[in-house]
Amino acid sequence: MSIRANYFVNFGGHTKVAMVGQGGKAQPVNRALENSDDAKYCTDKVSQINFPVEILEQERGIWVWSAFCYEHSRRTNMVAMELEGKNLGEKHRNYNKTVKSNMKNVDHKLDDFNVDEDDISNLIKIDLASETRNLEYILKVLVCDDILYVSRALKKCNWLFTEPGYDHIINANYLNTVLFKQMNTKAVNKFKRCLKSHLKDTSRAESFYECENDPSEAVKWLPNCSTNFIVEKIKMHLEHLSISLLRRLSERTITVLEFYIKEYKGYKYSTKDVLESTMFLINIDLNKYLDIVEELTHSKPVFGKRATAFIMNKASQRIIDKYEFYRHCIHLETFIKCLGSNNIKNFLYSQAEKREDKHPFIFDSHSLNMFIRNMPKDVRLNFITQIFIDKVHKEDNLVSDTEKRAMTYISDCAEHGPNALRFLWSHLPFNTCFDYMKEYLQSETRPRALKKTLSTIITRANENQENLNMLIKYFSQYNKDASPEIRDYFINELTKETKFHRLNEETWNIVEKLAIDTNKDFSKFADVTLIYKIINDHDVPHTIYKDINFSSLKNFKKQLNENERKKIVVFLYNYFSTQLKDTKSITKTEEFEKAVETLDKCLNLLNDWDENLINYPFLIDTIKNLVEIRNKNRWSKDMSSLYNKNRSWKRYLFPISFDLSPSESVLINYMKHDPDMIEKYQQEISDFRFDEKKNLTRFLRIIKIYWSTSIAEDWKKSYLKSFDKLNRQRASALGVCVLLPRMQLQNLLDEYAPTAPKIDYNNFDELKFNMQKSFAKTLHYARPQPPLHTVLLYAQGDYLQYVLPALLSVFHNLSFDEGNKQILKLIDTQVSLQKHVIRLAFLKLNTKDLAALFTKIWQTNQHPTLRTALFKSVYDLLCKENDNTKLKQLWKLLDSFIDGLNYNENSAIYDLLLQVKSVHITVRPDYFCKSYYFMKKLIESDEKYKSLSDKVEYNLILYVKEIIEILPSQIVSEIVLDIIESDFKKVKEHYYNFCLKIEVISAYLLCAKDEITQIQKYNVILQPLIIHCSDIFKKKENFMRNNLDLLLKKLREDMKNFIVDKQMIVPIKMFELIQRDLEDHFDISENYYMITQWKLTVAFTSTLCGNQIDDWDVTCEKVSQVFAGLCRSHLKEHCKKYVPRIYILYSNCLNNIIDDIKIQNISWDIYNTLVDDKDFIEGYLATIKLYPDYIDDCFEERAKKLRQIIFDNSSAEIKMHYNVKFSKNIS
Repeated sequence: MSIRANYFVNFGGHTKVAMVGQGGKAQPVNRALENSDDAKYCTDKVSQINFPVEILEQERGIWVWSAFCYEHSRRTNMVAMELEGKNLGEKHRNYNKTVKSNMKNVDHKLDDFNVDEDDISNLIKIDLASETRNLEYILKVLVCDDILYVSRALKKCNWLFTEPGYDHIINANYLNTVLFKQMNTKAVNKFKRCLKSHLKDTSRAESFYECENDPSEAVKWLPNCSTNFIVEKIKMHLEHLSISLLRRLSERTITVLEFYIKEYKGYKYSTKDVLESTMFLINIDLNKYLDIVEELTHSKPVFGKRATAFIMNKASQRIIDKYEFYRHCIHLETFIKCLGSNNIKNFLYSQAEKREDKHPFIFDSHSLNMFIRNMPKDVRLNFITQIFIDKVHKEDNLVSDTEKRAMTYISDCAEHGPNALRFLWSHLPFNTCFDYMKEYLQSETRPRALKKTLSTIITRANENQENLNMLIKYFSQYNKDASPEIRDYFINELTKETKFHRLNEETWNIVEKLAIDTNKDFSKFADVTLIYKIINDHDVPHTIYKDINFSSLKNFKKQLNENERKKIVVFLYNYFSTQLKDTKSITKTEEFEKAVETLDKCLNLLNDWDENLINYPFLIDTIKNLVEIRNKNRWSKDMSSLYNKNRSWKRYLFPISFDLSPSESVLINYMKHDPDMIEKYQQEISDFRFDEKKNLTRFLRIIKIYWSTSIAEDWKKSYLKSFDKLNRQRASALGVCVLLPRMQLQNLLDEYAPTAPKIDYNNFDELKFNMQKSFAKTLHYARPQPPLHTVLLYAQGDYLQYVLPALLSVFHNLSFDEGNKQILKLIDTQVSLQKHVIRLAFLKLNTKDLAALFTKIWQTNQHPTLRTALFKSVYDLLCKENDNTKLKQLWKLLDSFIDGLNYNENSAIYDLLLQVKSVHITVRPDYFCKSYYFMKKLIESDEKYKSLSDKVEYNLILYVKEIIEILPSQIVSEIVLDIIESDFKKVKEHYYNFCLKIEVISAYLLCAKDEITQIQKYNVILQPLIIHCSDIFKKKENFMRNNLDLLLKKLREDMKNFIVDKQMIVPIKMFELIQRDLEDHFDISENYYMITQWKLTVAFTSTLCGNQIDDWDVTCEKVSQVFAGLCRSHLKEHCKKYVPRIYILYSNCLNNIIDDIKIQNISWDIYNTLVDDKDFIEGYLATIKLYPDYIDDCFEERAKKLRQIIFDNSSAEIKMHYNVKFSKNIS
């Protein structure tokens, strides 16, 4: 058997025989058995204690037999078993052989499970029990405290979950009431994950679902349930679904996805993310999936190349017919290829012919570019010539009306997009394109447009080196007039997008001169210069290297071919290696650090350019040499960056890996490949293992299992001997906690446990105290963890602060039964510990028991810290709980706590009362009301609480707007009236919080599902306020009018949110009443802005009536022409009623309306409507005033057409205003 172990076998007082297993044979070594009778006697005795023994042969006078070793320590006094094998891989293989050989020979009966036996013996037993379906043994393992054994049992016992014969164990009732209560928390969590992963019986999964009280946990059972059951239950879990879970459920039935999208109410995942994660469903039910997608108006999925190709193969006509809908979803390049190059022109025409309205454009310059690029060459040139050069659609009788409409539409689309019309240059001969570019550069002055032009022409020129030379020479002449910003952009784009390194010397000199003239700082151009000179075999000035950023050279890789890349690597490698030739003569730290830095740059170079370190033995030797020098001189320079440069290079540095990067990962790597390296670095590792900053837990756990009698024993002894060294105690404590067996560790912890809660500094033993502190901080790393009573020895008085992480870890991991026992014992302990016991109670008690226990503690204990811990624990649970029944119980408990609060509680409780946002939405309104009323009374109770007013204002009053639709109307009304009396009628400056309070009033007025409710709010709140503001304004007090104007502005701004997001009514009736009262109580001559802005607000709101408003922007586009007409009518009316120059004030009002209501997407429709009557001068002047200073790319062509319309008007007044506004952009 491939096990090396010593077994001392007692033969009823006879001589002990020690056996050492070698390759399946056990040899008696304490006594030579020189005759067969003695050997037979031993064989018989061994057989009596259930050792399967077989006499095999005689070797050198000593009889040899085989024995399989898993006998209980009661019968054989064993030391730890260690697997044979040089490294971890060999040990794993030998372990598997051992289990396999035992399976063939053992009689399937195993003794009781003993957690205190060595790891290998127990793991072998667990594997044997798993293979033989020994249920009794496996159940004993599952309830043990050692998570290693539990994990092994769960991994090996798939049969327990999958086979029907174990239904009496794997059922919700038995697990929840018996087994889980005996298992520790980690084990239960692992068991549940395995159960959900392996249980495929739908009826059993459904029973588990029904028995799960927590909806967020119950939903995880659904993937294993029947499809009908999933469909029935899914509606209750929409907010509990993760993307991965939704994906699994949709795989079972696409109805889940359909229901989720249909009922989507802004859950944490967007419809786009959900549909993209479930896109595999197109392989299962494509038409159904597309039906779901087509229900969306926004946040649609994006299909990649493969998905688009699949859809076009199965449902191409559907996509073509609904191209307008799918145009932003599909991968356009793939769509065009599937469409076929010969069909592109007809497709464009047919889509354009169907368009009754230009907006929105279904093509733009980018998409048209892709369509045109894929046309056959002759068709492409003809298409471009007809539409964009000859413009035949503008001539009469050349094409039919249908074609004319299609061509016009395509032409308009080409002017729309980020690269308007310039995309045509890529399809024209370069000379033609070049001529257009020169003409454009002469007339255009906007930097963004110039940059786009240069980018396009550089891309075209890169196709031919002669063209590139011609472009550079032209730009060097144009350069005289170009700004530094444009010159710099040209140089950067040229070097980034072209094969600049292949320029002839004459052209390169031009580029170099341009760069120097543009940038005084040559370092920006140094990388480019270096690349050019290396590839063209020019001499490289030594001074250039100081400006090189070697890490950025990799950015040029895509522009170089393989030979050019090799040239770069060879040149730079030679440059670095020259600097590293004399490393053996290094004597100073400065020289050493410089060499390491150079070596790091060289390795970065090789890594960036995909070179393999093994091909550069000089560098490997240099690294070894530098390590030797550092060790010899005992320098502390960190060289780990060299080792961690590239994962695949680590194998070449394996012999010196610990020198380069002394770390736990290196030690683990040694165990995987060559544990002898531990011996080689014995001294260095001896110091390293005591470094308190290093956590070697993973390494220690590996050697405890696989090298228990050798390496682990040495480390254990080393740690135990170091207890008397102050700077080694923390690491030693961690080491022995991980390595020692349970009973030895228990004895050690008992020995060092504090004897008194207070530290006596007059009689202070620093070594002992530091050892106690170290154990307190590390004892929870033990496997299995020490029992709670041991941890509590360290959790007293001054020591509690050190043991707290361990205490919480052990608390959390207690089994349900053990937790219940300990809670009852500890509930009356010291207050500093009691608050942590309260947290444990939340983990181990059900909600009903919690309520009874905590109510008693709350009523009988007035200690501020304890009451705070109690309140916070219930609050935290209220934030996390999702089960409605438990939420009600918890809220009832917390409600009673709030009722029992006094005005001398810990301030932390008052802070928690203000944290309404985190409380579960079900009880949030109740929590808000309780908190608000209590905090209001608290502030009034004593002057010292006045400072809380700001917190109440920020966390409660200003939060009303967010949850106003679920709050009781009564409390909101009280808050609003309080804001009006204490702020609105007094504040004269619009500071930030005041503006937020005005939003609360606005939200209250807009939050209404029916007109009657809204008018009631208006009559109570806003109408009296308007009258009051008017009265104050008549007394020459302007601040009230300004406050009213701010409220009206907030009503406009919030309208979109309440109509679309919160699905409230369109407030047209209330807005009309506001307009009536404003006109009745305020004089237009003094309040033109306020009254006119509101009149425009009513005009816009009136257009919304009768529309289904799901998407604000889409609805605004529908009503844009109507609203634009009303804007023009109002302007004409005002110019006629007042004075023509009123257009100035009117323009300001209209501009504010566009911003406040967020209708910038239809602003161009308004501008165009104002200028559609050539004789309406004021409409033109208003448009000039409204014309924005900054224009988005998508509106650029519309802006250009609008300017042209204004420019074409013959009015002298309009021309004067035009020239002032557009002097830099005259077309």
